[in-house]
Amino acid sequence: MATRSTNLALFGGSKPWKSSEWTAQNDTLRGGSSVSHLIPSSNGTAIFSGNLDTTTLGSAGFASQRTTEDRVWDLSCFEGIEIVVGEDVAAGIVFSLAGIVFTLVLKDSLPPSNTDRGVMEESTISYETTFSPGVGERVYLPFVGFKAMYRGRAKEDAPPVNLANIKRFSLMVRSFFGTQSGPFQLTLVSISAVTPPGSL
Repeated sequence: MATRSTNLALFGGSKPWKSSEWTAQNDTLRGGSSVSHLIPSSNGTAIFSGNLDTTTLGSAGFASQRTTEDRVWDLSCFEGIEIVVGEDVAAGIVFSLAGIVFTLVLKDSLPPSNTDRGVMEESTISYETTFSPGVGERVYLPFVGFKAMYRGRAKEDAPPVNLANIKRFSLMVRSFFGTQSGPFQLTLVSISAVTPPGSL
């Protein structure tokens, strides 16, 4: 177990964003038409963007980017995740975030690897929390707020997330059964594991 600390850069900040660490995982594998991208910018941020389609699958749909790195993150000495939101200063514009609900997903177990491209992974339990950020905000997501989910539904009998064995992060925009759809964009400065002041 790592020594208890206040901050660990996961993506961005002191650990620069790399496009090779992320890949799309959209509803296209279920016949949907949603798309997503995560592209590092020259100013040190990364842009998570795409289009959430809810027409092809009848009000359902999701667009996400997940980590590709084959590793384990030990977050057992932290209390939550902090996401620092920026703005697209390189393009000189700010994309409105009003009303958009994003989901952060953690996994402590993965399905068997499948080398066949285009084949959907087997489902495993994920631990998820939602957030609706504003431009320039620091969003704190405590681990106690992550809920166990299986195939989009709450898994009440699941064990707590194993924070010493995190194997995947995902950023997602989902339809929530048709309540949101269309283009989205989130400028990310950094994602870190944190322990807030006063919690040590």
